[in-house]
Order: sequence, then C-alpha cells, then structure tokens
Amino acid sequence: MQRDREFVATDVELAAAASFVSTILADDRIQLPRAAVVDVGVIARRGWAVVEQNAAWGVWNLWLRSPAGVGGATLCSNDYSKIR
Repeated sequence: MQRDREFVATDVELAAAASFVSTILADDRIQLPRAAVVDVGVIARRGWAVVEQNAAWGVWNLWLRSPAGVGGATLCSNDYSKIR
C-alpha cells in the first residue's frame, strides 16, 4: 500500500524500525499473542513508539497474499495461553 502511494521508507528507516521492534519483543514486560501486528512510527521530538497493536487476522493484505494462512493467523491471534 505504501509503495502504491509512493511512500517508501529508506533502508536506514527500516533498520531503525526493526531495531526498535526487536527491543519491544525482547522486553519480558510486554505481552503479545502468538500472532500480532505491531505498528510503529516516529513521534516528532520523542522518537520511536508503538502506534497500535492489532490481531494478525485483521490485516487485509494477509487475505490477498495468503488466504490459506488466515486460519492459522486467526488461531494464533486468539491464543493467549502462550503469550510471548
């Protein structure tokens, strides 16, 4: 969707986002279901932040790219017995 609208992050921005997400995932205080979508972004004068977290099954792009994967994503998105 971003590429369709010619809004593409640079390699440096993608690396910074990946580093931030890795920090979030390594923090034992943060609990996520087995499958989740975590949106991150930069807040002016503050730095990286989690914008929102959603269930993986709600991602419309998943439906288009892998209809077969929707079932697994739905199950994992609702699996709080093994929270990461």
